[in-house]
Amino acid sequence: GWGLVIVMGMTSHLEGHGVRLGVVGLLTLATLVGTGVAHADAATRALPAGCSGTAPIKCHYAVSPGNYDVTVSIGGAASAGQTEMWVEARRLMLPATTTAAGAVATYSFTVNLRQPEGQPTGQGGTGNPGLDIRFAGSNPQVPAVSVRPATQPLVAYLAGDSTVCDQPAAPYTGWGQMITPAVSPGASVANYADSGESSGSFLRNSALFPSLLSKVKANDAVFIQFGHNDKQTSASAFRSNLTSMITQVRAK
Repeated sequence: GWGLVIVMGMTSHLEGHGVRLGVVGLLTLATLVGTGVAHADAATRALPAGCSGTAPIKCHYAVSPGNYDVTVSIGGAASAGQTEMWVEARRLMLPATTTAAGAVATYSFTVNLRQPEGQPTGQGGTGNPGLDIRFAGSNPQVPAVSVRPATQPLVAYLAGDSTVCDQPAAPYTGWGQMITPAVSPGASVANYADSGESSGSFLRNSALFPSLLSKVKANDAVFIQFGHNDKQTSASAFRSNLTSMITQVRAK
């Protein structure tokens, strides 16, 4: 039951981030590996500018839609910490990570920022303009956050339905918002999946495939998964919809 996955545009840039390719029949699924390198530092730092709270710690940056290189330091307090990092509409970047008392670990990510920040049609809310970061966990500790525009990042675009999309409220979760911890700095995931869409409705809605396509650059990757909501779609229409998406993406 996961429908169809199609991958296009694998490049040396993607391979440089540790890509591992596996073939399922005639379909290819890529995994982008790595979240950054941690280092120890006994320094204890104050909460960064733009951040407030204790558990969770919430940070907001008034930046425009685009891709941003985000570097965060966690830990550093007199007690052990446990910190996890989420961005925008419940997009996981760093799973729960433990730091020893007095130690600081630094991680880097490239984050895609859109408005609306969750599902492109605004289902579940449109969120706040700018970049929102939330540090949760049993004892989150965040001494430093850096946000800078990314320079020519590789972008992996996702096209799909509710099983893929950035779901705004628990317990609903799409795989597109949970695969992000496995993506290296320099590459970001732009999730244009939307709940309830079939291959045909996604192709026709200007907020979905046309919007995604307008942003795709040479060497980006596009992941397409449909089938769950295509129960009433004929086989020929399903093939035609997918073929249209593939053809238009390859043309970019």
